[in-house]
Amino acid sequence: MHLYEREGKVAGTYQVNGYPSYYLIGRDGRFVQLWTSRPSDGEQTVAAIEAALKR
Repeated sequence: MHLYEREGKVAGTYQVNGYPSYYLIGRDGRFVQLWTSRPSDGEQTVAAIEAALKR
């Protein structure tokens, strides 16, 4: 999801310090991993998702 909002409230809430920023969100809608790897990092991304699915 790409999000742009002028006030910066979302960025402040989720501690976004730069763009792009990546987060892994679990089935329950909660953050599983902050500052996760880029989706294009392939194996690291797959490993992070697989670990999250085991939780």
